[in-house]
Amino acid sequence: MLTTLKPWGGYAIYNRRPISVDLILKPVETANGLKKKNIASDGWKLKISASGSVYTDPANYIGQHSLASDEYDVYDNPEPMNIDKGISLTTGPSLRQACTERSRSAQTNHSSTLLSSDIRSLETENHLWDVDIAVKGENGPIRLDFTELGEFPAEMSLKCLNLTTREISDLSSQKSVILHYYNEKIPSHLKIATGSEAYIESIFNDILASLPDNFALRQNYPNPFNPLTTLEFSLPIPELITLEIYNILGQKVATLMNGWQDLGTHQIQWQGT
Repeated sequence: MLTTLKPWGGYAIYNRRPISVDLILKPVETANGLKKKNIASDGWKLKISASGSVYTDPANYIGQHSLASDEYDVYDNPEPMNIDKGISLTTGPSLRQACTERSRSAQTNHSSTLLSSDIRSLETENHLWDVDIAVKGENGPIRLDFTELGEFPAEMSLKCLNLTTREISDLSSQKSVILHYYNEKIPSHLKIATGSEAYIESIFNDILASLPDNFALRQNYPNPFNPLTTLEFSLPIPELITLEIYNILGQKVATLMNGWQDLGTHQIQWQGT
């Protein structure tokens, strides 16, 4: 039987009895009071809170710990299931795909692949986190607040890239970011990088170079084809896309796509039917 709760441990209580039970918690008397453990010697965390005028997602974490690995482990927490409305800030799943048997067997399970806490190893200095913000039921801007926990290494930089606006924020001095542009159909994407200035500049330049600057519908290939051809288009921001095929008489032959698509380059194949 558990008789003592350790400070800052975190506990869940489940009552198996059909009647209510009263719990009496007596605080331990100490001259110094209860103090939260200093995690500076074990690493650091960055707490990310997302809030709008109605909803909030107050506690999400990225960081490094001396005992954590770069695969899914006990220092990572899955994101709860989405609800109809609200704000959901997550990391993954691209960072952790195929890292463990659990993630391999649950690629379609949102709560198993998306994380609310993504803590990495201290053995590697340079790290890149994918951060997504899904919003439903908000009309105004979304505010992201960043709070450092523990001692962030002075020789390292911490920066955030917004893939929609292409803006880069230095989180060592800028403690909040405002999302004015977001879409309820497609999550907003951020990249948060930590490490040397050279690493962050290089990785962000590579990411920005891969993003389309304008909408483009490219020539299908091969052309002519038999029986299969590929159509490719690029979007600088999420868009509602309808892709239709017409014959030389102006008659619609097929609708290949009708719905919201994320930013980036997309491909779709058509068999000519």
